[in-house]
Amino acid sequence: MEISDIRKKFEEFIGTERYVSFLSTICCSSKENDRLKFKQEIEWEKFASEYDLGQKTYPEIWSLFQYCHLHQVEFELDDVEIIYGTRKSPTEAEQRTANEKYPYANVVAYGPCWVESVKTKEVLYCSKCRENYGS
Repeated sequence: MEISDIRKKFEEFIGTERYVSFLSTICCSSKENDRLKFKQEIEWEKFASEYDLGQKTYPEIWSLFQYCHLHQVEFELDDVEIIYGTRKSPTEAEQRTANEKYPYANVVAYGPCWVESVKTKEVLYCSKCRENYGS
């Protein structure tokens, strides 16, 4: 089964809302994590069993879902500036706009309140989200 088919069928299998939540969790985690969250693990195992996908490691599952579901674009890598210090949280409207138009722009990374020596961080981003962010 092609990657795009796996993605589409998995979304149909668990429903769009759960699928978006699944993607958000995976996209914000590292490939080096050793497993999915418990509920995600159960959903994936049921799906993999039904479609005879066999056992997949976390890095294999992680790699399947490194794309923007909104724009259907594979993620790219970039080094972005780390912003340190306390920041103002976005308003509900700002967060809703970001989620609807550019959920994976990832134009900056946020560090802790104190300043560290590291100035940049490697992130995954969607090129279409970045276009929307800038407009």
